[in-house]
Parts: sequence; C-alpha cells; structure tokens
Amino acid sequence: MGKLLESHPDYALAHNDLGVLLYNKGEKEKALFHYEKAASLKAENITFQKNLADFYYAEMKRPDKAVDLYKKILAISLQM
Repeated sequence: MGKLLESHPDYALAHNDLGVLLYNKGEKEKALFHYEKAASLKAENITFQKNLADFYYAEMKRPDKAVDLYKKILAISLQM
C-alpha cells in the first residue's frame, strides 16, 4: 500500500485502510497520521471520521476531540 500512496498521496481510502492495518500491528503513531490524513481528505466520509474519533477516544484519551467528530458525523448523516 505504501507504493500506492507514493503515486497517489491524496487517496483517502488507502490512508484509512493503512491506518487500520498499522493500528492492528500496534503502530499507533503511524496509524494516527493516516487516520487524520484520510479524514482531512474526505471530510464527508463517515467511516473515516469515525475511525479517527474512535482513535482519539480510545487511544489518546481525548474525549473532547472525539465528541467533536461524533457531532460532525451526526450532522453529515442527518444531511443524507
């Protein structure tokens, strides 16, 4: 997946998927980078926002940041 991101650095789905893979391997700092990148590239994507919010809540113990994203997710879903 690294080569894919080298040639397509703004491919949000690849960033999100890589974030999941890195998180599952225990590489949390690298996972955070990719979660944040995916969420910033596709701000309207609920999955990307939720993955980042869950990471903020569970791993970073930042419920304030997580709640802001959960509210954003709710607003997006109400517009659908």
